[in-house]
Amino acid sequence: MSYTKTGGSSRGDTNKDHTMRIKVMKAKVPSTSELDTVYQAVLNALDQIMDETGSAYGMDIPGYVIEKYETDHSLNCSNMESSATTWLDNNGFTDGQFLWVTNCSDAFADSEGAWEGRTEAFVSTDWYSGDMLGAVAIQEALHSFLLDSCLKLPGDDHSLGQDADEGSYDNATPMVASYGDSSENYESKGDCNRDKNTDGVTYDITYCTVEGMNYSREHAYNNGVH
Repeated sequence: MSYTKTGGSSRGDTNKDHTMRIKVMKAKVPSTSELDTVYQAVLNALDQIMDETGSAYGMDIPGYVIEKYETDHSLNCSNMESSATTWLDNNGFTDGQFLWVTNCSDAFADSEGAWEGRTEAFVSTDWYSGDMLGAVAIQEALHSFLLDSCLKLPGDDHSLGQDADEGSYDNATPMVASYGDSSENYESKGDCNRDKNTDGVTYDITYCTVEGMNYSREHAYNNGVH
């Protein structure tokens, strides 16, 4: 059960409570280039959050720490969370969001808890590649920071995304990446409205997403999670 840290970055005051902490973990099968795609996309999103946190409503986010790891873990695709949890326990990994890059045909994240404990998320190289892989990775990485218990947020994290008009193209922002043809009615919620059919994806997160992160950090702080 070996692993190697292959990179990392930080920004802001990382000694404060509610620093965003994300570890991108490559399971055995995906390639190093797929790990790098996920890592760079999430790093880009964290920088956008830090650039805009001071101008958004809610409590400012102090900083982030992101790291990437190559592991030899053959994740059990039939029981991904249990398989990942056991591996993390056995290797002494504790707090933060652990975003697994896997070849399993599924992508999801714990609904909340990343501000104060250990959470897990998964993105599939079997389902996604290229820009879509990166955009969905951002979505899954942020899910566990966006608190369902915070009433200032919409009832569904995907409502924080939108269809971004970029010249002659309409591209889905990360929180609605891969939902372009969905029948679910997200565009009726919140200020970040989107059309259902999009041409592609963008790594640019919305102001609503930044605000949702700020409100979630504020909610965690005000409820004793610090």
